[in-house]
Amino acid sequence: MAVGRDGWMFVPQSLHPDEELLRRSAERRAQFLARLRARADQLGVRLLVAVCPDKERLYPEYIYADGRLPPAKERLYPRILAELRQAGIEAVDLWQPLADLRKAANEEIYYRRDTHWRPIAALAAARAIAAAVEHSAGPLLGPRWPVELQRPLATRVLPDIASMAGFLSFEDPMGSPPGSTGTSSRSSRAASLLTERLQENREYYALAVRAPDGTLLPAEQVAQQATVLLAGTSFSLENGATALQYALERPVRVVAHLGADGTNALGDALHLLATGECKAKVLIWEFVERGYLEPAWQQASVSGL
Repeated sequence: MAVGRDGWMFVPQSLHPDEELLRRSAERRAQFLARLRARADQLGVRLLVAVCPDKERLYPEYIYADGRLPPAKERLYPRILAELRQAGIEAVDLWQPLADLRKAANEEIYYRRDTHWRPIAALAAARAIAAAVEHSAGPLLGPRWPVELQRPLATRVLPDIASMAGFLSFEDPMGSPPGSTGTSSRSSRAASLLTERLQENREYYALAVRAPDGTLLPAEQVAQQATVLLAGTSFSLENGATALQYALERPVRVVAHLGADGTNALGDALHLLATGECKAKVLIWEFVERGYLEPAWQQASVSGL
């Protein structure tokens, strides 16, 4: 881990991107994105991609010596969006709404010792994605459903960066968002007095979805009727998926896997669509900015493409 000012923690591998590595693998990524666009067209789904910004992009003053992003990091997020759009794939910019939220909010929007956003940021991102989906694929979404935001679920966990740093802990399964498949969310719990001091409070949105006649629907039934399929990372598990369903007011089926690159979830989502197990008309692929630097993206290989 990289420890910054005031106890903020960051993932060191994402702080200074290797632009030469990105340059050498650019052609493979372009070919991969072209295959993805063609596959989405073949499956008859509208594809949108949402890229979650790294924490240091929102809080550079806590980790960089001069308080500003270095040029290579500054260029990374715009580069990702540009490559997606050059491939004819709609990319939703989440950095700008989150940057605006950071200026306006009276609270931190990312966790200090964790890579993830807080609920307030997940909701802002979900509203940006929902607006993009409504604009480009509105007729495919079907009618709105009554979606009610319930009292948040509260828990106390060890942040992921502290856990990755090797502080004594154990894994505790948390389950998955409603309508999800794939890897369940896992949280780390403290197993020592030192680790206990590093824990942070978490809140998770809870939703109640009703049929047009007012009947409360179980999560499985909601997922079966989803017109939107979200293939995501742990950011989707950290309130992203629930917030998106709330912002869209439509059923959302979720396939989520841990890991920033998002490629496993994408492969699973394409399989669900190809086999007819999921009949969604819109596919939203969410991955994290730093995932672009990981081997899966440099190799540009996804199951089903």
